[in-house]
Amino acid sequence: MKQILLAVLVAVLFLTGCKNEGRTEQGVTVTVTASPEAVSPTQNPEVKPETTPDTKPETTPPGNDTLTGVIIPGFEIPSVSYSVWKDGKKAGEIVNPYAPTITNSGVLYANHTEKGPRVRDAEYHLFEPDTGADRLLGTVIDESYETAYNRVELGGRIYTLIVKGEPEDGKNQPLILLEIDPQKGLTEHKVCEDGFPYAMLAKADDCLLIGNHDINEKMTDSVWLYNPKDESMKKVICYQDGDRPLLQLCHVENETLILCIREKDGKNNIILERYDSAFRKTEERDITGIYEKAFDESYAPEDRNNEKILPVSGFFVTKDGLMYYENFSCTHFLADLGSGEIVRSAECFTAVKGSNGTLYYDLMKGFRPGTELPNRTYRLEGKELKVSESNEENPIYYFFNMTQAENGTTMTEFEYNDPENQIPDLPPMLVIR
Repeated sequence: MKQILLAVLVAVLFLTGCKNEGRTEQGVTVTVTASPEAVSPTQNPEVKPETTPDTKPETTPPGNDTLTGVIIPGFEIPSVSYSVWKDGKKAGEIVNPYAPTITNSGVLYANHTEKGPRVRDAEYHLFEPDTGADRLLGTVIDESYETAYNRVELGGRIYTLIVKGEPEDGKNQPLILLEIDPQKGLTEHKVCEDGFPYAMLAKADDCLLIGNHDINEKMTDSVWLYNPKDESMKKVICYQDGDRPLLQLCHVENETLILCIREKDGKNNIILERYDSAFRKTEERDITGIYEKAFDESYAPEDRNNEKILPVSGFFVTKDGLMYYENFSCTHFLADLGSGEIVRSAECFTAVKGSNGTLYYDLMKGFRPGTELPNRTYRLEGKELKVSESNEENPIYYFFNMTQAENGTTMTEFEYNDPENQIPDLPPMLVIR
């Protein structure tokens, strides 16, 4: 088991993406219903990004951060200022933000200072767009990795999972739940001693669900329930020796849903488990057949099998029975668990879950102007996926990321791509609505 998990880690460390050749988009016809307020920020005449920042926060330029958190010694990313816009007006600038995330209180982001091959000091900042103030909330010393893709806002506080210290063979890294309070700063809550970097975090009513792989030979993957009111941490599910690892988890209405993987006769199978409010298993379903419908004929059998064991960055099920899945590689899809059909499957299709519904969007569609589909965002109405925003008119800005606050505020991260260098040095934009 330990060898399998190490293989997964190595695969993710060197994974840079997947080829577009041979991939297809499947499923329903998308209905375009753009709302009047869903106007591309590049169409707003007031939104004119400047090349010179008005102010620069006093931060240390970070090292080279990859998706996996690996830092290459001696290599520094040039300083980049992101312009922040709210309601069509420029609110300020942020320098070198790592994982900028919109929250009820403003834009949460980190600045990293390289200290070793896989360790950094992480400063967590909050930028307040209404005032232009940029506050340092605190610093995590010797942070190794943060599951920024799993950040959760609950009751005005932001939660994320981190591991600390230089990874060493045979030594465990504690898994830590990092609580970020816009008023009080950072608080670290230890979950367990044997932390897995790609751990899982999900909101469950007024509590948090935390999933972790045990990377020891004993192999007892576990799920914890954390209650912010009394800061209690309780193990609620434990997979005994011999079970395959957890992939991801989510909570919908009164159910906890867990995605895991099991091997049988050399084949990896995707299993969806359901638990009630007392964490008693109520259903176990093999959804491998649905999962494999997201592949096309270009996938070799061994590639399909390996794709299933990769860490999962996005997973949730809607109350209408649609399941969203996204791993660290090429498999991103929305599936109907009732019919067993794929609603949409595309490697550049991703999603963000917020308080006012789930927002899906096409990631980096403008990266190669003229060869990709337009930037688009979608909303789910029942089981119908509808376009709510597009950025077709200005392909040199493409959707790089989107986040949504607990109060429903949405922030779109636009990256600049101009291969012909027609308008040089335009900065990335963070557009808040």
